[in-house]
Amino acid sequence: MLSALSAARWYLLFGFFAFLIFLVVNTPLHFVWQQAQPHLGRLPIEVNQVSGALWEADFQIQDRQLGTLDGHWTLQPASLLTASPTLDVTLEGEAIRFEGMVTVEPNQQLRIQNGSAFIDSRVAAPMLKQARAKLQGDIQASNLNLVLNPQSKQVLNAAGNLVFSGGDASFRVQGKMVDVELPMMVGKLAMDGPKTTLQVTTADQEGLAEVFLNPDGWGGVAVKRRFLDVIGQPWKASSSADTVIFEVSQKFL
Repeated sequence: MLSALSAARWYLLFGFFAFLIFLVVNTPLHFVWQQAQPHLGRLPIEVNQVSGALWEADFQIQDRQLGTLDGHWTLQPASLLTASPTLDVTLEGEAIRFEGMVTVEPNQQLRIQNGSAFIDSRVAAPMLKQARAKLQGDIQASNLNLVLNPQSKQVLNAAGNLVFSGGDASFRVQGKMVDVELPMMVGKLAMDGPKTTLQVTTADQEGLAEVFLNPDGWGGVAVKRRFLDVIGQPWKASSSADTVIFEVSQKFL
């Protein structure tokens, strides 16, 4: 009799927690967002609308650089057993698409795993315009693994592969504008201490440039002379192919 009562008590307890989980994940997301938004502080993006539930939802965000993005997520059930909910996320805008797993960790960091993305060069148009440059082409990213801190706007870890399709470009070389056709290039995303780097090479792994982002939000690009050799532009000064001949940086975050 006592063992039966004990078993019934555990069944009731399990049922109670199962009901709580069901209630939480099926609560309308717009209601949850209204309650949570005042406590989130200033976010790096603007959330325009949310719909659905925690279990599965649609949302729209606005970013100064990326524009309007429509998103969808599905919560992975097993992650409810931990303090780090994991979402299968898709994002799509006019010039970008992303798919990957996003984990919200207890320390408010975001972990992105097995991400893939398509990025049109139009995303970089505002930054290129400041340098009086233009670029056509697109980037395919794969095996993206990132750890981000949205509050401090810092990249804590980064890894992944990128391929640039090649395309027409115009930019300033030695004080004059040139029009060229860029070849296909590949990139390796990694960390160099606290600095996030993207090593850009030819298809034969010969170094062309390094794109970097520092923890303080300053980033830029350092171009090697080999880049000019590849696009058929001369360089008057004596230097090796791996010499950095041009570097520019600005505040991004």
